[in-house]
Amino acid sequence: MKTVDEIIKTIGRKNIEAAFDVGSTRISNIKGDGFFPSAWYVELIKLAADSGITIPISLFAFKKVNEKLTAGQGNEVSHG
Repeated sequence: MKTVDEIIKTIGRKNIEAAFDVGSTRISNIKGDGFFPSAWYVELIKLAADSGITIPISLFAFKKVNEKLTAGQGNEVSHG
């Protein structure tokens, strides 16, 4: 599966609407965006597995990491 539309068709629009308690307009908006909400990741992966498919992580709207940051440039974790 390579597109949001293909995944929605395979899992079933009504199944997704029921799982996330959303209406058809929300699903249409997601199809238009071309990405699933990142908050849906865990549950949608389960629905996909139940349908015998996988979903590329690239189809979720996760925040992108700034790859230019390296150690010493503000990305350290403080444990204090």
